Amino acid sequence: MSSRPLNVLVAEDDFLIADMVRTVLVQGGYEVCGIARTVAEAVEFVQRQKPDLAVIDMRLADGGLGTEIVAQLGGVGQLGVLYASGN
Repeated sequence: MSSRPLNVLVAEDDFLIADMVRTVLVQGGYEVCGIARTVAEAVEFVQRQKPDLAVIDMRLADGGLGTEIVAQLGGVGQLGVLYASGN
């Protein structure tokens, strides 16, 4: 019996870092459903794609904070969240 790979959203505004995270996840057997640069993009991706996990940078484009994503979703349900920051 094969199980489907976990679907991951990456919320990161730095393209090079986002691409590196995506590459590492794909090499690890995960599927990346998208890369969001802003809080609004991330919320839209989560609502539309229903990922299993979100890797979220603390500071996003347009001055948004990664923690706002979960707050705007009103909870995460089954969504796993990993906050990451270079600061």
